[in-house]
Amino acid sequence: MIMKKLILLVTLLYCSMAQAGERLPQRIISLAPANTEILYALNLGDKVVGVSSYCNYPPQCAQKEKVGDFSNPNIEKIAALKPDLILATGLEQNPAVERLKKLGFTVQVIDPHNFNQLFAAITRIGELTGTGTYAFILNQSIKARIGKLMQAITAKITSPPKIFIEISIQPLMTASRDTFLDEMINMLRAINVAGDLARPYCRISAEYVLKQDPDFIILTSPQSRNYFMANKAWNNSKAVRQNHLIDDINPDLMLRPGPRLIDGLEQLAEKIYHIKVR
Repeated sequence: MIMKKLILLVTLLYCSMAQAGERLPQRIISLAPANTEILYALNLGDKVVGVSSYCNYPPQCAQKEKVGDFSNPNIEKIAALKPDLILATGLEQNPAVERLKKLGFTVQVIDPHNFNQLFAAITRIGELTGTGTYAFILNQSIKARIGKLMQAITAKITSPPKIFIEISIQPLMTASRDTFLDEMINMLRAINVAGDLARPYCRISAEYVLKQDPDFIILTSPQSRNYFMANKAWNNSKAVRQNHLIDDINPDLMLRPGPRLIDGLEQLAEKIYHIKVR
């Protein structure tokens, strides 16, 4: 009942905004895959006129005009598409964002680093596009799935497993604090063996990881399995001995800050605890 009332309230709010004459964006460009996924999750696919070359989900976005890669958006192509809203992200795209703003385009930077910020990002995109109801429902759906999953884990866990997250093998890199992967490991009641390192993504020595002796290793690049299996030093680790190398989850479900992170979280729980909540 409370949920229905909240949805009705949000719907009435956006209806009143439309009646007041507020013009909602009709031509949207997304410069980041996660933003594209949010737009489609909010049923805005028909208003998307351009995406980055890295945007590959949902499959329908393959038909959209490509406006450059993640690091080098094509300003001229973007301008030619005459967008009334551009969704960008931070860091590498900051120079392009400034150029686009100087050209008079409306640009919104969406750059979440944890689930709470993801919920805020979805809400913000809903506000900008008049899809507040969809945004509210999407956030509530993700939160409900998280709650159900964590309840199942609490009932299952006896001692927290130790996890090592592989981001690359040459050099060996991992995910530490202030990353979605680290937060996901914590939500799974597990321990990220690199969780105390200073930088979000950083190099790490094999010796350090082996000393921690993780129970599971999450691989974000499938070709990494050979590195761990063929290396004699790693053969002494518990994760390799027990073949606890998780390499069959789409990395986008763990590294891309969008609505599908909950899918990655559920799949990780299934691999680590052998539980399935859907």
